[in-house]
Amino acid sequence: MDEVTTVSGGHAVRTVVAATLGLLMVVAPATAQSPAKPERGDFALALGVGYAAAKADCSNCSPEGEYGSGAVYSDVAAIAVAPVWRVNSKVVAGAELQIETSRNDARAVYLMGIVRFHPWAGKGFFIRGGYGLLQVKAPLDLPDGTVNTAKYRGMALNYGAGWMFHQNRRFSWGPYGAHYVGTLGSAVIGSFQAQNIIGNTWFAGFAVVID
Repeated sequence: MDEVTTVSGGHAVRTVVAATLGLLMVVAPATAQSPAKPERGDFALALGVGYAAAKADCSNCSPEGEYGSGAVYSDVAAIAVAPVWRVNSKVVAGAELQIETSRNDARAVYLMGIVRFHPWAGKGFFIRGGYGLLQVKAPLDLPDGTVNTAKYRGMALNYGAGWMFHQNRRFSWGPYGAHYVGTLGSAVIGSFQAQNIIGNTWFAGFAVVID
């Protein structure tokens, strides 16, 4: 009788252990895949890369004195680094450094404060905006038909939207786009003084966020 009890007890223990392990195997993946609950102050690092179309123009670059006629477009490659902190379940804020370069000697550096807003907490869609400093080295098509390159410094803003997959997990990623607008004041290029220089950049890229 004692032997039967011992055998039955051993079988029950093995059954419980097996059931526990089986439950852990089912629950563990689900837990690993569940998004972490975001908390105020959480830090994340966003890395972006992409393509942009950029141009610089000024109010007196064309003979008619109108924007558009003096614009020179450049195809540029861009990389961005953005440390951000969570404000609440829908908003993150931080800083962004974006560097752009092209084959025709056009370059731009943005250093901006940014805010990213998720209208639906836990969903991938977001809109973003920022404001900060800008330095541009870009060609301008002058009224005499020549193209000259100069450096300009000023202020810039940006706005855009995107979608992040695996939002609020350890790693998330997705596409985004943005429009950067810079006001660069005036600059002397040779004997010509360019007035009210405007820089525009249309960006499309891919970002990875490490939480």
